[in-house]
Amino acid sequence: MQRLKCRLFFVLCFFSLFYGPALFSQDIENLTRVQKRVVNIEAAVSEVDVFISSYDGDTIAYKTELKAGTKLSIVEHKKKLRFTEIRPATGKLFIYVPKDFLLESCRVLASHSSIKIEGIKAVHFSVSGNFNKAEITGSRLKNSLVSLSNGSLIFNNGIVTAADFCLNFSKAKIEIAEEKEHCNLFVTQQKCEKFVYAGEAYTDRILALSPPKPKKFISMSASFSDIDLGFSASLKEPREKFDKYGISEFGPKPSPNLVDNEANFLPKTSASLP
Repeated sequence: MQRLKCRLFFVLCFFSLFYGPALFSQDIENLTRVQKRVVNIEAAVSEVDVFISSYDGDTIAYKTELKAGTKLSIVEHKKKLRFTEIRPATGKLFIYVPKDFLLESCRVLASHSSIKIEGIKAVHFSVSGNFNKAEITGSRLKNSLVSLSNGSLIFNNGIVTAADFCLNFSKAKIEIAEEKEHCNLFVTQQKCEKFVYAGEAYTDRILALSPPKPKKFISMSASFSDIDLGFSASLKEPREKFDKYGISEFGPKPSPNLVDNEANFLPKTSASLP
């Protein structure tokens, strides 16, 4: 019996040593890669879990794991990669973004889904929908919008310019990975079950921080929710890169005009331009 166990052990070691890397490589090869010009990701799904993360490849890639008989419409057109349902679908969608790659936009509209996004950079970013469980961490976002109803949210990311949250009947733990003295913060809450700011219960309807020269703008509207809001240590990766003139890769545009909130966060389309 002891000899048999030893033989099995050596066989497993041999298999792992020689075939393990091959199996991993084969899995990577099974990804569908898109053209390098693609810099925009859009997903509009229901009952499909969405996972977006960075990887060591040189172009955006994806794969799906869907229930038999269901299908997603996947269209690559010019600079955009779009996922939508052509019939009721159930399963998982995995999207991989090259490390240190800057997306022009990343937008997810979902319902009854789990959403996990980690380690990306995006100029325009939005996640919205109903009955979702969203976890967005370790990313650096210029203009960010998160709108959830009857859902849950874990958010811990660096903000280059602005972040807006709209939460109804939801539970959220939100950490802004920036220096508090750089952020203009404006929060309105109504009939929230619990609202915690910087580790302490906050009962007033309005919370406002207005430093003399804010570099980042954070706003939130919450109702009938359980909110834990605060600041965390600034991200080290993915980092914001600057050219020799000090211009950020996210663009030299100034902070948004907060009068038109809706226009701040989503890219302008040709139809909306004058």
